[in-house]
Amino acid sequence: MPVPYISRAPKPEAFKSEGPRAFFAYSDTGLSENTGGRFGATLVRTVQAVKPGDGTGWHYHEAEFQLIYITRGYAVLNYEGAGRQTLKAGDMVYQPKGVRHDVVEVSADYEHLEIDMPAQFPTVPSSAPESGQV
Repeated sequence: MPVPYISRAPKPEAFKSEGPRAFFAYSDTGLSENTGGRFGATLVRTVQAVKPGDGTGWHYHEAEFQLIYITRGYAVLNYEGAGRQTLKAGDMVYQPKGVRHDVVEVSADYEHLEIDMPAQFPTVPSSAPESGQV
């Protein structure tokens, strides 16, 4: 009989700076290991605020599924097809595979839960969309 996997709230030392963005710290929930890499769930929080001009630049992800639920703070992103969006605690974003976006600004108290399929996926730098697409 299968049993549920339960991940408890992480201690502060569970957040590691090793990850794709230097301004974030990551805490793996263990979902990837328990699903053979099919799914991943990561808590992400800022280690330093991101000011306009210091963000990620335009890029996209090749994840089949990516869901982000903001639990604290705010982030400002530019999305292809949706324009500039300010996301704050309680907001959720489903990022379809390949949608270009640029993380512009992130508050010092920002945190989100990210659920991905698969757990590991490529991030691809890209050019900005044409002005009519932003």
